[in-house]
Amino acid sequence: MAKRDLNAAIIRQINGRKSIFSGWALLSVIGLFLACMVSWAAVAEVDEVTRGSGKIIPSQDLQKVQTMHGGMIKDMLVHEGQRVQRGDLLLVLDTTASQSEYNQLEQKKFALQAQIERLTAEIKGADLAFSPGLEQSAPAVTLTQQRLFEGRRSELASELAVLEQQKRQKIKEMSEAQSELDTATEGLVFSQSEISMIQPLVERGIEPKLSLIQLQRTHAELQGKQQTAKIRIERLNLALAEIAERFKTMHETFRKEALQELSKATAELAELEQSLPAYASKVERSEIRSPVDGIVNQILKTTIGGVAQPGESLVEIVPVDDDFLVEAHIKPADIGFLHPGQRVKVKLTAYDFARYGSLDGELSTIGADAIELPETKEPVYPVVVRVFSRLTDASGKPLDIVPGMIAEINILTGSKTVLNYFVEPVVKVKKNAFTES
Repeated sequence: MAKRDLNAAIIRQINGRKSIFSGWALLSVIGLFLACMVSWAAVAEVDEVTRGSGKIIPSQDLQKVQTMHGGMIKDMLVHEGQRVQRGDLLLVLDTTASQSEYNQLEQKKFALQAQIERLTAEIKGADLAFSPGLEQSAPAVTLTQQRLFEGRRSELASELAVLEQQKRQKIKEMSEAQSELDTATEGLVFSQSEISMIQPLVERGIEPKLSLIQLQRTHAELQGKQQTAKIRIERLNLALAEIAERFKTMHETFRKEALQELSKATAELAELEQSLPAYASKVERSEIRSPVDGIVNQILKTTIGGVAQPGESLVEIVPVDDDFLVEAHIKPADIGFLHPGQRVKVKLTAYDFARYGSLDGELSTIGADAIELPETKEPVYPVVVRVFSRLTDASGKPLDIVPGMIAEINILTGSKTVLNYFVEPVVKVKKNAFTES
């Protein structure tokens, strides 16, 4: 009996020691765990963020696509809400009238160019050879100018031929007059010799006086013929000089007329070439294209066949590019630690954050003063966040982000340890515990 009691006492003593050991072990584990937690809380940092909400806005101003020259709407190729790329065709204007005007002016331009080349050849006295491009672009025009060139040259040649005939006639008459002069001059020499020989004989009575008189009469007639021939030659020289002057005048008149026409045609061509681009622009600008990547926000002129006035806005496009902005509002209590350049995380309510993640951005601007929200009259500070990254789907394709999407922003203002989150409220309570409000 005594032995059994002794064994029982020993067992109770051992169990008591085990119980004490287990308690101390549990307390040690808990203490170690708490020490580890406190150590982790003292070094582990979490981001401090300032939250706000807003919406996506375009990084560029709203684009209103206008028509410079106006015209009738022929075809509308987009609809509201459609995404377009820079250079995409939005609508087409009817260019029938503009094209007709342009074609007429272009033909006039070809005609002036052909006329200038023809007049240049006339002035130089060269054969007419049109530039290959002109002859190919306007064969009818060059043919007309070629015929005009040949006609004017033929007319000049005919007039010159008449003068040439007159010149040859005068030269022939000059030859005859010169022959008469030579004959009369030679006859005078012989006549004078005969008079000199017979006059002494008449004075001595050897020859009758009538013989001398006859010789003197013949001599006088020869003198008359000589004088007549000289006068005729003088007149013929004047006539030939006049013909030569007329030759010169005809060439000069022909060249002068060509120069005057050339000057006028050159001036007309210069004026036409200044106005032609405007008509070409009317034709080219009949196709109204998007100036930016974006989304068609509103079609301001929808009637096919309607007339758009010069400068009238036809389509309104909201720009969409890789760099867009978030316009958000921050409570005045949270504005103190914000400054441009801080990193921002942007979540779009249109896309599940758990699936698609957030966007990276940077705080760009902060409003200088608070404003009131129209709905709640609550004062807020407007801020603008510039977003750099894009959201993608499972295949890596960028998701559409368009102006107007609701966004939540988290502005990273700093970081602090987990322990500070627990200590700060205690410190704040301690500081305010014995103060009177």
